[in-house]
Amino acid sequence: MVAAPPYIYVPYHLVDSYVRADLGEFTAFAFLPLIVFGFSRLLEADDRSDRVAWIAVSALAYGGLILTHMIAALIFTPLLGSYVLFISLLARPRSFIKGWLLRLIFAGAAALLALAASAVYWLPGLVETRYVQSANLVGGFYSYRNHFVYLFQLFSPFWGYGYAGIGPNDQMPFQIGLVPVVFGLGAAGVFFTNRELRPYLWFFVAAALVYTLAMLSLAQPLWQAGQRLAVFVQFPWRLLMVVTFTASLMAGAVARSFTGKEPGVMNAGVAAVLLLVLTTGFPYSAPQYTEANVSLKGMIQFQLDTGELLGDTIWVSQRPTSSPLVPLYLEGRPLVKAAALDGEAKVMTVSHGAVSEAIEVLAPRGTSVLFYNHYFPGWRGFLDGQEIAIKPQGPQGLISLEVPAGEHRVEIRFGDTAARTFGKLLSLLGWVIALVAFFGAKIWRLSLPVKKAL
Repeated sequence: MVAAPPYIYVPYHLVDSYVRADLGEFTAFAFLPLIVFGFSRLLEADDRSDRVAWIAVSALAYGGLILTHMIAALIFTPLLGSYVLFISLLARPRSFIKGWLLRLIFAGAAALLALAASAVYWLPGLVETRYVQSANLVGGFYSYRNHFVYLFQLFSPFWGYGYAGIGPNDQMPFQIGLVPVVFGLGAAGVFFTNRELRPYLWFFVAAALVYTLAMLSLAQPLWQAGQRLAVFVQFPWRLLMVVTFTASLMAGAVARSFTGKEPGVMNAGVAAVLLLVLTTGFPYSAPQYTEANVSLKGMIQFQLDTGELLGDTIWVSQRPTSSPLVPLYLEGRPLVKAAALDGEAKVMTVSHGAVSEAIEVLAPRGTSVLFYNHYFPGWRGFLDGQEIAIKPQGPQGLISLEVPAGEHRVEIRFGDTAARTFGKLLSLLGWVIALVAFFGAKIWRLSLPVKKAL
């Protein structure tokens, strides 16, 4: 309960909400404590039904993190793996097979079940990445080499609502915050006075230091060693997410050190912890109004002004600088998402959706029709209800199909590939196994007194 307020009001958590408006990463914060809690209970469980239940909880929590924010999962997994090894070694079991190895097998089962439950997301992404040009997402401005944090920024009280730029003059705060620093020092006092918490403090203080140092430019060789994955992190300052989590645990450890003392002393100590958190973090949580054009037109204009047109497929040979749809968006006119290459043919929009387009084509002779959608596996074309072939065309790799003379209804629909279908089935299986395991274990636990009575 004491660790929760620091976790909410630590600066980087508020940055994700109020500055970056990063809904995915902000939501991912909810899973980190649940994951560590689940794996802790799993590794400490002695009863078989408890183990099964905690495997399910740990799997769904870890799978939820993967589904919510893949980069957060990538950042957090080394800490989770280290924590599993740490708890297994801390247990000091008499038997290697029944102790350490068995705990690692249980943790591995939870991780595999998590991967199964989240396969609907990561499996198609892994298989179909080869169809995407990722250089624009991981290179240039977005290269991790441009976004290492300067040491002074971690302790600077600066708070701004701008962008993370290149160099030390960022308009976005990277501060660890006063609370983590204070509780880090407080945890040192607990380290010397509380033997029960000492090994855990060793681990989480070490983790905080490692993740903090990894944000600095001196860690660049480490990032280069793991470059194949590191490039997708993009911004080393994302590691503040893990530092925030460890800081909240230190706050809990400091508050825990007050338990067992006189009620007045204990309550005063806990109150002091919470007061420090609220007085230092709460001011940053006060919303500030910024004049901006928050609209579809404003978004289109932003894309044109910045050239931040991301998401190219491998069929794009020339990045567009504009689109025939821009005037329609800016003027608020109905969208026409297709055009006939034969100038005498007429195209009328029937329906427009996120995963489908339907048009009527009136052509005096056969013509090619070009949809203003990037070709990508999963798109299918239909002529008067019958499937027809589609292909990428032009320097932007747009969807093209052939339409014979006459009046026809033409549609394109975005559907599943083999990887997407298999990912859905695997996720469904993972969720079913996890839920059956959890509720089955609970029912088994409740039935034990009845069986004993019988």
